[in-house]
Amino acid sequence: MAIDRTPWNALVDDDGSGLTGSIWNKDTIKTVVLDPPLSILRYASAANVNIEGGTNHNNYAVPGGADAVVWFLNPSSPCGITGIVAETQLTQHLLINTTAHAITFYNQNAQSLAANRILGPGYTDYTLYVWGSIWMLYTTSGWIFQKAS
Repeated sequence: MAIDRTPWNALVDDDGSGLTGSIWNKDTIKTVVLDPPLSILRYASAANVNIEGGTNHNNYAVPGGADAVVWFLNPSSPCGITGIVAETQLTQHLLINTTAHAITFYNQNAQSLAANRILGPGYTDYTLYVWGSIWMLYTTSGWIFQKAS
């Protein structure tokens, strides 16, 4: 999401006389200085993701996941994910498994739509164990996984 600098660019500096330039009051600058863009806030966010265990999840839609950078994954038992619902190009997430139950991410599995598929490290399936973590990046090729631990 690009930052709209139109309100900022409309502000004019005073020449030192106190008679020129933009009048700065709370209402005038509230959208320029006080309200950070959502793209900045997103980097400080996390989501707890409860995953039903004992099954494979195709085209998995992470509840509340698109709004969070860090996903704390909480599977109820070992499970697998063949794909994750597509997001905006170059979206990144850090996945952390917070349980003793392994989560296997299947490389290029046909059970999920092509846009939702996972490109595992080394083009192989990847298993995330307790407190393991991995970064993923969304591209037009799907989710690319990059080992973080």
